[in-house]
Amino acid sequence: MNSTKQYIQEAILQDLNLCQHLCTKIGNDLWDWKPRENMRTTTELLQYLSFIGGSGVELYVNGGFTPQNLVKFRADRDAATTATPADFQDLLEKQKQIIVAQFAMITDDDLFNRKTLQPWGEEVTLLHALLNNSMKYLTAYRMQLFLYAKLNGAEITTSNAWRGADSKRKV
Repeated sequence: MNSTKQYIQEAILQDLNLCQHLCTKIGNDLWDWKPRENMRTTTELLQYLSFIGGSGVELYVNGGFTPQNLVKFRADRDAATTATPADFQDLLEKQKQIIVAQFAMITDDDLFNRKTLQPWGEEVTLLHALLNNSMKYLTAYRMQLFLYAKLNGAEITTSNAWRGADSKRKV
């Protein structure tokens, strides 16, 4: 039987796998596209996704948004701004390795009892932070990537967004 920790880890990794799949569906002419001003381009969205999964989990496992942790988190964020679409698959693989390493350091008991700090200063359990930040944020940004591709004519369906596979039937 899987533990709570395993379920959360698998869900986060699955979102990154789905992002990798969706990236293969994006045409080269879409990298600089954004739906409107004051929104990320596709490349900027991919840059964000290329660090937030692993860096976010690492941050929360190690106490959250403390001044010490923010130094590394900001460095990870800044390094991601130089990533190109060609880097995306490898960067997500590195994020998955970070996530696996961080989850190896915790137990189910840690999820329910260890405290971590949110960006706005609230102290919550590690479970709360990983579910309501790391997991939900990745799902939301994955869906944004799906919509960017779909809005620009990619031949994809919800099967691509939720299973990482092309639909077997015509919709």
